Amino acid sequence: MMNRSDFQKLAEIRLEDAEALLQQGCYSGAYYLCGYIVECGLKACIAKQTKKFDFPPNPTTIRDIYVHDLEKLIKAAGLRRALDEDLEKDSDLEVNWALVKDWNEKSRYENIPKQKLKISMMQLQTKAWSFAMVKPTLVDPDKKAGEALLKKLDGIDFDVKAAFWFYLSEPNEWRLFFASPVVDKKGPKEAYEKVQSQLPELKEEFEQDYELSLQNISLVSPKDDLVKLLKAAIKTGPGVSNIRFTGNVINNVFIEDAYIYRVL
Repeated sequence: MMNRSDFQKLAEIRLEDAEALLQQGCYSGAYYLCGYIVECGLKACIAKQTKKFDFPPNPTTIRDIYVHDLEKLIKAAGLRRALDEDLEKDSDLEVNWALVKDWNEKSRYENIPKQKLKISMMQLQTKAWSFAMVKPTLVDPDKKAGEALLKKLDGIDFDVKAAFWFYLSEPNEWRLFFASPVVDKKGPKEAYEKVQSQLPELKEEFEQDYELSLQNISLVSPKDDLVKLLKAAIKTGPGVSNIRFTGNVINNVFIEDAYIYRVL
């Protein structure tokens, strides 16, 4: 059974491994290890909360800590509010965390660009950071905000090839995806910064207390597997469509729910 000290030591070891891979130009392998470094750091924080002779936590809590999902671990570690406050104050951290949150254990199969890895490593070197009950509803403010942001990105020549809300069963949330060649040409950090620059003005346009943030936005390449999967079933014009795509199977892959603005 691992304890807090074990997780801390393992994080330090894996950081050395990732730095060695980075120096050798092995960017995908280094990025993959970076995710586990964050995971170990968060699990060390969770371990700190346990006390000798405490009754074991409920089954839902156990399920949420024996995972590789960084967002779930943030919550289990009791760091959600602190992270949100830091993201609100630090625009650089917001962009960097947008890159970190996209990591999962399947990243070992990805070809990670050099710039994305450098941002992940920098973040690690400066700060170590329920079971799904009910599916969340994609409400009208979500749809309107997504459409408004798409139009703003069109206005700055972000060259959006695909835009859609997509329901992720893990971690039981809706995520707004934009696919653009900017991600490939300029790198994900610059792409996230361009999107970030449009969010303050977007917030002002909404009278309701509603705000999009980089935490619920993912930027991907037009060559991303999810984009290619949707493209096999749906193609829209270059404008803005509003297509609900629910309970469909594409190439033997089940799509539980999506709300599509554009797929070119």
